[in-house]
Amino acid sequence: MFGEIWALLRPHIVGALIGTILTFVFEEAIKAFFRSTWRKIKRLARIFVRKRTVFGEEFMLGKQKLPWIVIDGGHGEAYDPGDLECRYVKERVELPEEVEKLRKIVEEEQRQASASHLRAAWNGSRYYLHSFVIDREPGDERSRLKFIFGPSDYYNFLATSPVLDRPLNDALPGVTLRSKYLKDLDPWSKPVSFLAHSFGINLAVITRDEYMVFAQRSPGTFSRPGYWNVPVNEGLQRPFDNDETGAPDFFKAAARGLYEELGISLGRDYKEKPKFLSFGLDTQFYQFGLLGFIRIQLTLDELLAIRASGVKDKWEAVKVDAAKMELDKIVSFVRDHEPWAPSGLVCIFHTLIAILGKPIAVHRAFEQIGVKKITLEAPRLSA
Repeated sequence: MFGEIWALLRPHIVGALIGTILTFVFEEAIKAFFRSTWRKIKRLARIFVRKRTVFGEEFMLGKQKLPWIVIDGGHGEAYDPGDLECRYVKERVELPEEVEKLRKIVEEEQRQASASHLRAAWNGSRYYLHSFVIDREPGDERSRLKFIFGPSDYYNFLATSPVLDRPLNDALPGVTLRSKYLKDLDPWSKPVSFLAHSFGINLAVITRDEYMVFAQRSPGTFSRPGYWNVPVNEGLQRPFDNDETGAPDFFKAAARGLYEELGISLGRDYKEKPKFLSFGLDTQFYQFGLLGFIRIQLTLDELLAIRASGVKDKWEAVKVDAAKMELDKIVSFVRDHEPWAPSGLVCIFHTLIAILGKPIAVHRAFEQIGVKKITLEAPRLSA
């Protein structure tokens, strides 16, 4: 009786055992396959992330990483005036709700400051950066930068760049303008125009007797007060810097900066013109700008005498100093006069390469000094 039952059930039991074993084996094989595939995907993802990190790599000054990305140039060759092309569109950029709210805070703070007879920010007309393209002409491979700008103002700047890391909502402290709109952003892609309300013109100044001039920003400035910088760092302004089409003229803006900061007038017959060396992005402020230098026909003593007699925006710099135009002297000055605005350091670096023609020597000289970590000083907005 038992033998008959076993004979009847044996195929089913054996089949069930074999099925269980095969299921276990294949299940483990499938799991192993997916584990292996997932590891490969994660490995590829890490490679992709590393490539993006390198793609947007921030500037290294010696061993210190600066919040600045060189988008184009910086190899010592200056742009020709025809290499920098600007267009102007009349459309204002649409601000998202968060930025509109921050702008209203700025407006109210400045109104209260003015009513209390405190220094209030002047809401001057500015530009926002709509887009840019880097072209290279066949044959000479020179860079041609083509920019499109639109109308903006200083309050838009105060409501964005200095407060990119301010929480937008008390309930979500990790959500900021930077985390929402700038995370993993490719600096070579189209700018986030509603955050790009200032375009900087930054110039190192070399005197006739071969001194490089530096300036320490006044504690009363809204952007990086107390920081050292090159003496000309101006944001493009309307209508002072525009041409007949409304587009900004970078050389006109540079001339305005030289006059307002140092009292130097660049007439048509002036021997030297500003030389723009690179185009980059301040990643802390999300502020694009051009870096370069100019040689002036004044000695250092003459320049300081003109400034002491009174210049338009003398208040913006609490101190002006200089170092002999020699690599070791410049590097020593940088080391001994911290903190520095990142655009100023990169501007000095590119100017040294352009004038001395020794990029490796410049790199090595800065490797031997320590530069304090750049921190952000920003106007505080109320909740």
